[in-house]
Amino acid sequence: MEFRTGGRVRNIAETQVLIGDDDLIETEAVLWAAGVAASPVTRWLDAKADRSGRVEVNDRTRVIGVDGEALSHIYAIGDTAGSLA
Repeated sequence: MEFRTGGRVRNIAETQVLIGDDDLIETEAVLWAAGVAASPVTRWLDAKADRSGRVEVNDRTRVIGVDGEALSHIYAIGDTAGSLA
């Protein structure tokens, strides 16, 4: 198994990954991870964030405001939402 970090991925195909202009890696599987920080959405909404910076949501995916109350008109899903439910 080989891990690469810090390279610019130029293309991904079914059995290969091109890093930079000429570093072609033949592979059977590609795991992709990107981003080093959570979305700044908590600042935009003045919402609570979990340890990873995701927006805290209730069991109905409503965003939790800084006062601890759910904002009834704003929802968060996916990797921007931190749910304990």
